[in-house]
Amino acid sequence: FVEQRLKDPPPMSLAQSDLTYFLHVPRTGGRSFHQCFLRNVFTKTQHCPQSYDVKNFTKHEETEAFKTCKILASHEDYTTVVPLQKFRKPAVITQLRDPVDRVLSAYEFAAEIAMRSAIKPPSQRSKVAPSPPGGVPGKRKVS
Repeated sequence: FVEQRLKDPPPMSLAQSDLTYFLHVPRTGGRSFHQCFLRNVFTKTQHCPQSYDVKNFTKHEETEAFKTCKILASHEDYTTVVPLQKFRKPAVITQLRDPVDRVLSAYEFAAEIAMRSAIKPPSQRSKVAPSPPGGVPGKRKVS
């Protein structure tokens, strides 16, 4: 393994790339990373218009917005980087988490969503609940 890594060219640095691809693995804190860091580093005009729709990026690759954007974010897997390399030089950023913690987080999230749905009357289950006075949207205030 080490011998092969020494023969391989070094990974591309952010300075050498013309596109930063944020590979967002769900339940790893990626939303916070994207909101707090990436959105502040890159201007709104530098964000690719099809972020989180990478499966359809080939229809956008000829647009001027795609040719000049600097940050692309997606929940897709690493295989989406291969076609990008045909016309861009992407540097890939991702965030990982302990797999057990990630599974527990996904379970807790699913249970919370199910509970929210279960406590709503059937007529309101498909609608977004309004914020209660002094409460958080989608959460009920306990008296």
